[in-house]
Amino acid sequence: MANAALAIGLAEGLRPKINELINALPFSYANYNFYRAAEYGIQSNILWPDTDCSELTEVPVLELLQYLMPTAEKGLLSIGVAESEIEKYLGVIKKRIDRRISGASWQLNCFNSLVKNHDSSAACHIMLEKYYEQCMANIPVSEWQ
Repeated sequence: MANAALAIGLAEGLRPKINELINALPFSYANYNFYRAAEYGIQSNILWPDTDCSELTEVPVLELLQYLMPTAEKGLLSIGVAESEIEKYLGVIKKRIDRRISGASWQLNCFNSLVKNHDSSAACHIMLEKYYEQCMANIPVSEWQ
């Protein structure tokens, strides 16, 4: 839900500037960003237009997300999402940013820790059990052990 709130909020919040952003960030660069994010996750640097959309700058994705959070909030407000819901779901994203953690990075960290004492198959199994337990307990990723 938090990821959906962020995506929808950004889509709505960036809508007034979408033509400028599309012109400033051609598909080839968006494609580059996609693969950088897939490879490096929350530690990635991606290309993003500067404030007047005159040039692209490489920025850490976590910094960009922090910068865009008010835009996501405004976007959600503009479509009638209650402030309490915005605070709840974007608060989850803010904690992930502050703690520099995502579901994928948690999995890698957990696996790397477990594989020190278990074979890779057992480490995967244990990691998946921990992942499932915390999901079922409805604990946000930013609070996982």
